[in-house]
Amino acid sequence: MQAAIPDHQLPENFELFHNMVENARDGINITQNGDFKYVNKAFCDMLGYTREEMCCLTTSDLLASTDKQRMMEQHFLRMQGIGKYGIDYTTLLHKNGSEVEIEFNVTPITYQGENASFISTRDITERKRMQEKLEQSEYKYRTLIEKSLDGIVISQDVKVIMVNKAFAEMLGFTVEECMENFGPHLIVPEDRERVMNHHLQRMKGDMSDKKYTLSMFHKNGDRIITEFSSTAIEIDGRPASLITSRDITSRIKMQETLENSERKFRELADLLPQIIYELDIDGYVTYVNKTGREAFGMKEGDLKPHASDAVIPEERIRMKENVRNALLGKRQTLFNEYTALRIDGTTFPAIIYAAPMVENTQIIGLRCLIVDISERKVMENALRESEKKYRELAEMLPQAVYEHDLKGNLTYLNQAGKLKFGIDKLEPSISAFSLVKAEDIERMTSNMHKTLSENSPSHGNLYTALRPNGEQFPVMIFATPMISEGKKIGTRGILIDMTEHVDMENALRKSERKFRELADLLPQTVFEFSPQGFVTYFNKAGRHAYGFDENETSFNAIEGISPEDRERMRDILQQAIQEKRSNISAEYTARRKDGSTFPVIFYGTPMFENDIYVGSRGLVIDISERKAMEETLRKSEEHYRQVIQSLQEGLFVLQDDKFVFVNDAIVNILGYTVEEMTGKPFWVVIPPERIEEITRHNNARKEGKKGSSSYEFSLLHKDGKTRIPVILSTNLTDFDGSPAIVGTAKDITDRIKAEEEIKAAHKRLEEINQDLEQTIRERTKELTKANTQLLKLQKENLQSQFDVLKQQVNPHFLFNSLNVLTSLIRLEPELAEKFTEHLAKVYRYVLENKDNELVNLSTEINFLDAYIFLINIRFMDKVVVNIRIPDDKKNHRVIPLAMQLLIEKAIKHNAMSKKSPLVIDIFIDEKNQLNVVNNLQEREAHMTSTGVGLKNIQNRYRLLNNTVPVFEKSETHFIARIPLVAE
Repeated sequence: MQAAIPDHQLPENFELFHNMVENARDGINITQNGDFKYVNKAFCDMLGYTREEMCCLTTSDLLASTDKQRMMEQHFLRMQGIGKYGIDYTTLLHKNGSEVEIEFNVTPITYQGENASFISTRDITERKRMQEKLEQSEYKYRTLIEKSLDGIVISQDVKVIMVNKAFAEMLGFTVEECMENFGPHLIVPEDRERVMNHHLQRMKGDMSDKKYTLSMFHKNGDRIITEFSSTAIEIDGRPASLITSRDITSRIKMQETLENSERKFRELADLLPQIIYELDIDGYVTYVNKTGREAFGMKEGDLKPHASDAVIPEERIRMKENVRNALLGKRQTLFNEYTALRIDGTTFPAIIYAAPMVENTQIIGLRCLIVDISERKVMENALRESEKKYRELAEMLPQAVYEHDLKGNLTYLNQAGKLKFGIDKLEPSISAFSLVKAEDIERMTSNMHKTLSENSPSHGNLYTALRPNGEQFPVMIFATPMISEGKKIGTRGILIDMTEHVDMENALRKSERKFRELADLLPQTVFEFSPQGFVTYFNKAGRHAYGFDENETSFNAIEGISPEDRERMRDILQQAIQEKRSNISAEYTARRKDGSTFPVIFYGTPMFENDIYVGSRGLVIDISERKAMEETLRKSEEHYRQVIQSLQEGLFVLQDDKFVFVNDAIVNILGYTVEEMTGKPFWVVIPPERIEEITRHNNARKEGKKGSSSYEFSLLHKDGKTRIPVILSTNLTDFDGSPAIVGTAKDITDRIKAEEEIKAAHKRLEEINQDLEQTIRERTKELTKANTQLLKLQKENLQSQFDVLKQQVNPHFLFNSLNVLTSLIRLEPELAEKFTEHLAKVYRYVLENKDNELVNLSTEINFLDAYIFLINIRFMDKVVVNIRIPDDKKNHRVIPLAMQLLIEKAIKHNAMSKKSPLVIDIFIDEKNQLNVVNNLQEREAHMTSTGVGLKNIQNRYRLLNNTVPVFEKSETHFIARIPLVAE
């Protein structure tokens, strides 16, 4: 490869330069006229070849096909001294077949007196892969920032560098307007100096996290209250602030409303998911709701602790100071973050909202609300750890962030999501559909398919989420398709717990209205009845559900239950009263005033005062819709089974090589009943001589090897002798949660018989063709002996008929048609059947009309339809025949097979392709002549036309004493004008 250089021509430092090139880390080669003249070791190692193997290769051999033409054109231009030099990029092929992305630098040199290229190369495959991953990571980061429901701002030097859509919309701006208009003037005057001090301290290097509340001006002039969380970051080596913000105007207003509301209804407080407690003037707890007792591990009779005992020791002085200030009236409301301390010593972060309780203008204590902010703390800690990577950013969000594949299996769930659902470790088998209530699965599936099919995000679908322990909570899901390498691989989304939102709305309504006013707003039936069973309260929904007027409440509750359920209801209620048990539930059939019934779930609790039963309160939920859905599901499953059983193909499922399911078709094929075949080993239906073959197929399928999933096979009939030929198709699946093989078997006995019959017909047609040719030769000899003009005309007429017949039964046409038919039988059996029918129509027409002088145009066109069908199958859209003949002209007559002869002549003498098809137009002109016109695309080496076919058509018209057809050839078309004979 490397030409020897005489010693007297070696430069003084040749050995030094040679060693430098040979030991270079970059690949170096010299190319000339498409060949390698020199390659160093690094270049060989880069592509996996030895230097000896490289001797046998050309530059073209190493180029990937996608860039080969460009690279070779540039190379040969350089050999002429006019090519492109310098740095470029391309893809080379490694010896193992993989692609190697390279960066190379080309320098022109002279090698052995001719132009050559000195090329240094560097493998940048890993660099490109890392660059692609970085771009993907940045895309995910930006997507999460833009999809975040919290406002996000990055500021530096009193300037806004970035805002997301949520922040802009919070202020009533677009992102562009916000970038242009946001500044200190949008902060209310009383907060402006404090916020600017925070920012200036950050710019001076203060790295501490800050969280504060401020009021801002909306675009429309309204004030909104926001909560800011600021984290220090660096941009271009200088301090900057990453701020997450949230509009808490509604929350603050709710708190203010709650502060001014009357005494809390204690039973209502026990239903809230937040911790509610009250303190006396000395700071001791006087009341804790059920959620609070459970959260701190307290029992009903525990001693009342001091408020400071609920936080860790190092925060107690601060808490006592805050409580003292609140009790002295220095602050009307307060909320502070603490680390809450449970009785068992465990802790959790919390925000405590407190407000003075006032009686006769005197502060008598504090009423407080504790919100567990564990999830928000997780988000803040994760945000400080990383600002770039997608997974780390996702872990910082307070919302659940998830990803699942096209089947709905979760592939990622962030920490907030795991906490939300109580999942310690994400298993591959967890389905997203298992985390919502059953009645939401169908709607969730539909929304997922819509998101994927329309390739657009879904904005805020509400569902009821389901934890593994059975707990439920409302959520809102935002989702967008995940696309990798141009293919959809699943969806990614954010799940927002709506519990706090729903509870706060309920708390606001309940604080402003009494229990019964709130109950009237509920869609469920809310009731109270006396110890004697008489209804004392019925909300609006209940009156509507049971058909009572507003003033009709004086009736016994037991009348609202169907007679067959009344005794059971009495027993359950009596047992709950005796055990003083709350939250009893049961399903009944409810009965309306008009006697109609509907299914319900009854939730109730006995009411006691001073340990005396004073009645019951409860909730009735109409479950008609759920029952209807269950019935629909049952009918759907029944319909599915009917469809399976109606299949013409045999269907079966195998587990552990045994039939666990078979349909009627498979048992009919093999002579069993369903009961006989279910549970039988698969091998009883396999002929002994084919057991080894089917074993190979099954093992390959279980190992995941790819290959044809459908193949011809034979199954053994119940009689143990008969082999049933089938098309067998199998695939791996899950059946009742375990791996299984699902398969179909199509009986092809009739198809095989049809193939044998077609082969026999093929042979008979060949024999007929040979006899026909012999007959033609004999009759031709007889006709040549005639001496008179009359005999000559008769001969021409007869010869013409036989020529036409011979051409239609021409061996080439026959063999071509049969070859096409043979191919179709295996590839497309249904199309092969249609091809056979049309081939039979062609030959039937030839035999039936060979002795007719004239036929109707309609008869001839019907024949042409069959003939054109065969042509289209044979030439695959390379021939286009357009027939435009009005119905009122189809009773005119022409000689038989005239149009077919002209079409066959056009095909014989013209080239054709899909890009340039042969186009044949058939129509009647203004002179009432039939025109057959084709475009000229003459073959380069075509057979010389004898003109016999055209002369025969002319002579046959002469025998009829009719106008003779005219044939013309222009530069672009061949035109045949054939006279029509009136009826």
